[in-house]
Amino acid sequence: AVLSPTTMDLLAPEYWQQRVFSTVNTSERPAVSDWSADPDNDGLNNLLEYAFSSDPLSSETVVWPVGQLRRIGAETFLEAKIPWDGRRVVDVSGMLSFDLDRWQTGHSFLSLVEDGESYFLRSTTSIEVNPQQFIQVQITLP
Repeated sequence: AVLSPTTMDLLAPEYWQQRVFSTVNTSERPAVSDWSADPDNDGLNNLLEYAFSSDPLSSETVVWPVGQLRRIGAETFLEAKIPWDGRRVVDVSGMLSFDLDRWQTGHSFLSLVEDGESYFLRSTTSIEVNPQQFIQVQITLP
């Protein structure tokens, strides 16, 4: 029988898990490789390690979203720079709050912007209109 070549996306979530955790003792693997687990105790669960291209077995590769201000014309906007290369199969979304009590979602509050090198969640409200703003980044599997 002739086998035809198959295409395998090594960055697909299930293949990434198999590759990264293949050296972990098989009896420990289910608990360590779960998306909500944090085997290196660095504060990032495996889903965030996958999305941000960091190593879930090494606490020395921690990468977090970074808050920053972006001037656009005469206005300044709060944004979260997301360490995501766009190749990982995840959904990126977020929430915006002006008081840490009520959180708003949707395109009328935040937009996902890509500038060719990085991805950002940007508030649609300038800090001149409301200087107190908070962005929460959310990463989920599709």
